[in-house]
Order: sequence, then C-alpha cells, then structure tokens
Amino acid sequence: MSEQPLFPGQVERLEFSLEQLREIASPARSEVFWTYSALEPLSAQDVAERMNRAAGTIHYHTKALLEVGLLVLAESRRRGARTESLYVRAGRSVYGRNHPMTDEYRKAGSKGFHAIMRSLGRERAALHRVIPEDPSLAQFCIFQLLNYRLSAEDGQRLCAELMAVLSRYRELQDPKGVRVRIAVVTHPEMGEIRHAYKEATGMDLRAEPETEDPS
Repeated sequence: MSEQPLFPGQVERLEFSLEQLREIASPARSEVFWTYSALEPLSAQDVAERMNRAAGTIHYHTKALLEVGLLVLAESRRRGARTESLYVRAGRSVYGRNHPMTDEYRKAGSKGFHAIMRSLGRERAALHRVIPEDPSLAQFCIFQLLNYRLSAEDGQRLCAELMAVLSRYRELQDPKGVRVRIAVVTHPEMGEIRHAYKEATGMDLRAEPETEDPS
C-alpha cells in the first residue's frame, strides 16, 4: 500500500515549539491531542466519544490546540443537520527539540512526557479489565523493559531501525482494523545519565522536585 499523502496544512515532521509544549503539558489537553490522529481525520465529537468526555470540553481543548498549530483542519462532513470539522495532527510525525534546549523548554517537555505516561497508565489499567471479556485484544499488546549495553553506533542504529518499522506499519492502515497505541521510549538508564552529567560538569545531578499538574 502506498504512503498516505499529507493533508492540507500538514507537514511530515513537526518539531514542538515552546508554546506548543506548554499546551500539551496539561494532562487533559495532552490526552485530547494524542487521541487525534495524524492519519485519520476526526471531529471533536469523535474524540469526545472515544475519551468518554463531554463534547464541550473537547471542543474547548481542540480550539486551543488549533490556535498553537498542533492540529489542522483536514476536511468537513455532514452529521445530521450540521456540518462538522475534522482535524488531524499538524505533523505526520512530531518531535521534541533535542539541542539546543532551554531550561523552560526542557521542563515543559518533561511535563508533557509525564502527561503521556499518565494517560497510557489509565489505558493499560482499563485494558486489563477488558481482556478477560475479550481476549482478542491481547494480540495487540506487548511490554518489554530491557537494559542493553550499546555502543553509540549501535544505539543510533537501534533507533533508526525502530523508526523504520513504525514507518512501514504506518503504510498498512486498515479502515476496519483496531486502533493501536504504540509508544517507543529509549534512553540511557539513570546511572549513565548521572555519570555523563558529572563528567561534563564535575557536579552530582540533583533530583528535581516532582510537581503534580492539574487535569
């Protein structure tokens, strides 16, 4: 199957600005953003139904995401007596900036990452309740937490190969298939992070206080 073309206004790769990161640092707004798809146009009502939230709340968050350029209008459709706007994420793929990164950008990115993990945790808990009733969902599930010792070259190769696999499956969209959430995270473990910081600065890395963001 050929690669699906970009929607009007959508780009292949979107690097988050600080303003955009601030918007999705909120757990509630983050969940709305990641429920929208980069490939399948959805209305705010569609997202509300998927999240089991009030449509007015989703419209409010959708408007904010549009204003900062995280969503784009893909198309419209008739739904009963009214016309609905359908949106997709502004980037087919989205990324945080690696370098240079201001302290403010880093903190907003960290909050956004925690918001994603919180949402995934809720989804996973719900899934564990449903699998006994519908075991077929288990075939889409995998969890591996591994520790490998890799050279810099092998680390780069691993990341590139993982991204290539994701791109390949992106081309296999099945309109009748199950929507599957895929999260890929790779990073050096904490001991390596602390060692690298001390080598670079001569100081010990101190833990930052954790703050709980309101939903």
